[in-house]
Order: sequence, then C-alpha cells, then structure tokens
Amino acid sequence: MNKLENERIHVVDALRGFALAGIVIVHMTEMYLAAVPSAEMQKILFSSPVDVFIDEVMYYGIWGKFFSLFSILFGLSFFIQMDSAARKGIDFKARFLWRLVILAGIGLMHRMFYAGDILLVYAVIGILLIPFYHASNKTVLVVAVLLFLGGGRYISFWIWGSSPVLAVTTIPDPQDYLNAITNGTFCDVVSAQMARLPGMVNFQVNGFTGRAYMTLGYFLLGMLIGRSQWMRDISLHQPKFRVIALTAFVSIVALVPVYNLSFEGAWGVFMISYDTWQSMFALTSYDLLNFAITLFIAFSFLQLFHLERPRKILAVLAPYGRMALTNYVMQSMIGTFIFFNWGLDMAGKLRMIECVGLALCVLAVQVAFSTYWLSKFKYGPLEWAWRSITYLKFQPFFKYDKLSVSSQA
Repeated sequence: MNKLENERIHVVDALRGFALAGIVIVHMTEMYLAAVPSAEMQKILFSSPVDVFIDEVMYYGIWGKFFSLFSILFGLSFFIQMDSAARKGIDFKARFLWRLVILAGIGLMHRMFYAGDILLVYAVIGILLIPFYHASNKTVLVVAVLLFLGGGRYISFWIWGSSPVLAVTTIPDPQDYLNAITNGTFCDVVSAQMARLPGMVNFQVNGFTGRAYMTLGYFLLGMLIGRSQWMRDISLHQPKFRVIALTAFVSIVALVPVYNLSFEGAWGVFMISYDTWQSMFALTSYDLLNFAITLFIAFSFLQLFHLERPRKILAVLAPYGRMALTNYVMQSMIGTFIFFNWGLDMAGKLRMIECVGLALCVLAVQVAFSTYWLSKFKYGPLEWAWRSITYLKFQPFFKYDKLSVSSQA
C-alpha cells in the first residue's frame, strides 16, 4: 500500500472517529432513551442555566450533525470498497449486498436493547447505493440535491399526509416504553424495543422526519466525495476545502433566519403541529441548516488535519474510527447499562453537564482501548467477525502471527 493510500485511510478513519465521538455525546445526553424524556427527567436534566446552555449548544452544533457526517463516511466507504475491488477486476456488488445483510443482523441485535440503532437503517438504505454506483456524477448529484431540498419528504407528505406510512393496529404507549426503561428488566426492555420497530419505519420515511431520505442523500454525497479522489491526497485539495467550508459558513448565517421564520412565521409562535405544507418547508429548512453545519465541520476538520500540530491531536481518533462498529455497539451497551433499570438505573437522575462528562469518559476509555487493541490485532472484534462472515472465511486476526514474525527474522 503506497503512502497516499495510507494517508487516505488514516484521514478517513480519523474523521469517522470524530463523527463517532459526537454520536456518543448526543446519545449520552439523551440518556439512550431514543424518546422524549418525561417531565420529571427533564426537570433534573436541566437543573441549571449551564445545563440549558449545553442543550442549546448540542442542538445547534452537534445533534444531527455527527450522524450526518457518519452517513457521508458510509457512502465514502462504499465507494472505496467498490473501487478497490474494481481495480483488481472484481465485481463487489453481490459481496457488498451480503455485507449489508450481515450488518442488518448486527443492527437487529443492537436494536434489542437500544431503539436508536442506525445499523439496521444503514443496511436497508445502503442497498440503494448499489444501483447508483454506475450512475453518472450528474445523476447522483441531482438526486442528492433533490433529497436535501426535501423531495422525499414532500412526496411522502403528498401521499400519506400526517398519517403513519406503516399502519399498525396497536401503537405502543410512550409511557409504557419509559416504564420499561426505568422499572423493567432487560427482557422487558427488549420486548418494548421490538414493539417500537414499526415506529422506526414511520420515523424514517414519513414527512415529519424524513430521516431516510436525508440519509440516502448523505450516502450519495459520500460516494461523490470518493469519486472526486479528494481523500487520496488532502494536501492537493486544501483550496477546495477552504471554499466549501467558507460557503457552508455563509450558508449557515443565511439559513438561521430562514429556519427561525419558517418555524415561527409572522406571528412569532413556535410551530408545534407538523401536519401542513408550511411545516414540511420548515422542517426542510432545519435539514438544510444541519447540512450546511455538517459540511462546515467536515471540511474544517480536513483543513486542520492538513496542519502538523492539529493532525497529531486528531490522529488519535483514527484507531477509534477503524473500530467504529465495535465502538458504536459498545457505546450503547455501556450507555444503556448506565441509564436503564437493568443496570445502574441513572435515567432522570443526572444533569446535562454530568451526562456530557460521562460521554467524555466513555470516549477517552474507548479511544485508549482502540489504540491498544489495534496494536495487537488487525481488526476490532465486530469488524473481524463482519469481515470473516462477508468472505465466509476466518480472516487474519492477530497483528503479529508466528509466520510473519519468522519471515521478518
């Protein structure tokens, strides 16, 4: 592997680790509920002005942005895998589809204890990347732009209105779910999570959230970034990165008043009903603001990574990013154990600032663990299992086996 190839992988891993760091902070401050906290929980969560301030920072600077960045990197990784195989004369589409099936299985198991799982969602939406692989850049860009502008949301709202896309006879009571979290056993939590599975489908594809459409848009954007070859040598493309970051910043400044006016309208009353076309446009303005902030974060990171001193700091996240699947699932195991009744039962008992502190502790431990683990092994545990099942063959696991040591002697 040449130097440029190593650099590309290193910066992508570091950026993925950075995205994962943001995700664990978000999930910890949400207490891994994947639901609106009760009034009693919120009273303690926002006990002081400092907690409220942190929540505001989370909302505008972190919430949704690092998930979007993670999604871009999924699309980029798809292209890297397909392109690497193509260079060897291998058609990787069937193998990638099989990888998605495995990822769906991991995601389903993950969802049993955490309702905010994104792995199952990625596996399903990721299937759509395969037909787009041979599409022209223009086609991919047009589809991505239409999705970012709310195309999917508008079509969904036009067809279904504010009704659930997936009709279910019984809608789980949110309070029953919170009761399972705060009072139930592990089995009660699993039962409650599975009961909410149809709700996940509605959350992804209805007009109110439209998460699936935005996720596909970010996947396609990641694939386009891969095609651009910008990651092969980031030093060559710094002028482009600066232009994109500056454009994103200007867009943020322009979109903030649009976002506020869209939600509050001429009367200054914040919108609480999401069953009108005005609300659909307002939600799209929020998505566009998130999009601009995500681009600003991503391309600012790439500029910092080009500088020697910041790179030494940010590169610490590369092992963390290489083990993203393992660390993502571990985060959920740790977080649900801390907050749910079957563990330490801390949901509704911590302030926002304390939740952030916990997230930073988990992040520090995982970064150190990832660095140590990859000094001994080629892959993280789940990455190794995913790769082995993908090829239906046990992959090399230990970094230094007897054969490699003897050949170097």
